[in-house]
Amino acid sequence: MKKIKNFILSLLLFVTIPVIAQETQTVTIPVSTQDQTLNQKVFTLQPGSKLWLDGTSTLHDYTSTSNKIIAEMKSNSDKFVDFITNKNGAKLSMKIIVPVQSLKSNNEDLDDNLYEAMKEEEYKNIVYELTTYKSTALPDSGKNWYLLNTIGELTIAGVKKTIDLKVVARYLPDGTMRFKGSKLLNMEDYNIDPPSFMFGVLKTDKYVTISYDLIFK
Repeated sequence: MKKIKNFILSLLLFVTIPVIAQETQTVTIPVSTQDQTLNQKVFTLQPGSKLWLDGTSTLHDYTSTSNKIIAEMKSNSDKFVDFITNKNGAKLSMKIIVPVQSLKSNNEDLDDNLYEAMKEEEYKNIVYELTTYKSTALPDSGKNWYLLNTIGELTIAGVKKTIDLKVVARYLPDGTMRFKGSKLLNMEDYNIDPPSFMFGVLKTDKYVTISYDLIFK
């Protein structure tokens, strides 16, 4: 009788062990412990957004503009004032990618030399990622205009630098959000030799101003 009981007990253990293993593989993580980024609101870049470089040369000034910007903006709130001011723990994240070859001036030679100087064959994109920011409501602007003092990382030609940007942010009546600003950059900080062409007759200055006008909704 004792041998029969032991046999039955062993049989029950053999049958139940696979069932327990299957249940372990299908455990659902409670919502409260999941990555909070799963609940983020994603905002889409709108037509009309652009980024451009302004520079000078020995012959004339130039502007190279990109209308092919890849942008990702997220927040854990869908309320502009909340995530701009970090109200109630609301935060904003932003990543901007600009293909180097999307920068166009009215001079193809200058464009080609700019691409070469920026090592476009190896580093296809200019990338900016926001890390921290603080906001201040602009005087006499109501609740729709804010100045953001931001810190972020800008990567050009494979060189990553931490930069500060002052950004004007505005909420428009149609529900869109606009971010505008500019920054003076030294190309040599990114190991870029200022482009030149026409056998060196035309030389560009090492300083350029990068400006942006980004619209999200």
